[in-house]
Amino acid sequence: AGQWHILRYHILPNVRGTLGTYAGVLFSYAIINIGALGFLGLTGDSGNPDWGLILAEGRFVLRTAPWVSIASGLAIVFTVLSINTLIDTLSR
Repeated sequence: AGQWHILRYHILPNVRGTLGTYAGVLFSYAIINIGALGFLGLTGDSGNPDWGLILAEGRFVLRTAPWVSIASGLAIVFTVLSINTLIDTLSR
């Protein structure tokens, strides 16, 4: 059998679940890191909306308007959880 046949029919089916899980974890990690960098103000232009930037700006109005920080924090949490749930479902 040729190299492409071995790769397609023997190696890729056995590696698909692992690669999908790894890609999902990397994507979730990237979302969390972008949020953290946005919170620190290191993402670039402050005119672009960013969950981390919204969290950082919500710090100053936490006593009067806590939903600003809560909404962006929950958006990050639910996005990461949904990605992990989707990848877990697809890898089975």
